[in-house]
Amino acid sequence: MRADARRNHERLLTEARAAFADRGADAPLEEIARRAGVGIGTLTATSPPAPTC
Repeated sequence: MRADARRNHERLLTEARAAFADRGADAPLEEIARRAGVGIGTLTATSPPAPTC
């Protein structure tokens, strides 16, 4: 993983934890991206795919 991608990933994890602690499961993804200082595309590009049923 590139160094900048690793930094973005770490910031996203940190801010996601904080957003979920503040707002619960209703924390918007846009807020997490904004708090981490990245765009929503960066957040979705670094997220694992959702499980299928």
